[in-house]
Amino acid sequence: MNIQGLEKSAKDYHKGAMAIASRLVGIPEQAIKTTPIIVKKGSQTFGLVLGKSNILNNMDYMQPFIMNGAFSLEIKMKLIYLLEKGEQLQVHNLLKLYEELSQNTKSHVREKVKEISNSSAWYKDISREINSKYKIQFSWEPHKLISNSALAFDRWRYVFEDIDKPTWFAGYIELQQAFDSRLNEIKSYKAHKPKNRAAEL
Repeated sequence: MNIQGLEKSAKDYHKGAMAIASRLVGIPEQAIKTTPIIVKKGSQTFGLVLGKSNILNNMDYMQPFIMNGAFSLEIKMKLIYLLEKGEQLQVHNLLKLYEELSQNTKSHVREKVKEISNSSAWYKDISREINSKYKIQFSWEPHKLISNSALAFDRWRYVFEDIDKPTWFAGYIELQQAFDSRLNEIKSYKAHKPKNRAAEL
């Protein structure tokens, strides 16, 4: 698939994820500050909005939200990899994809997510809620978010067959914003890079 095709697919699946998230949390899409956070402890799975509401009673929207979101993140990382390395990557595990990206990209994503999560007390409230109420160590560090969500697409695709199979899915909109920021940076660099200069992405 070409760059334009990957970019369109990533955007389309993201639009789908956000439309479903709106139904899931019961507020207009433009009012969503952070998407639902799905965390797992043992055989228990918890869904939280801003760290306060348990939303797992609405499974009709939970599964398609995670599948659209996870697939959008997968395609977006493949797009970044293609722009950086000039070749496509045939990997579906989100963590393996993330680890293949350049150090510059990982540093950018880390700083952007940190900037976002430090921008509002909501994020501290979410972490506090998860850590204290559910006794789960939660972090906004991108590598940990992606590691916990690495198999989200596969695990939630057939969740109706095994209720103990669901996995985490957290930090979706924050990771999207960080990847978008990095994509814009790469595109800007490529647009202004002298033809005889080596890539420094």
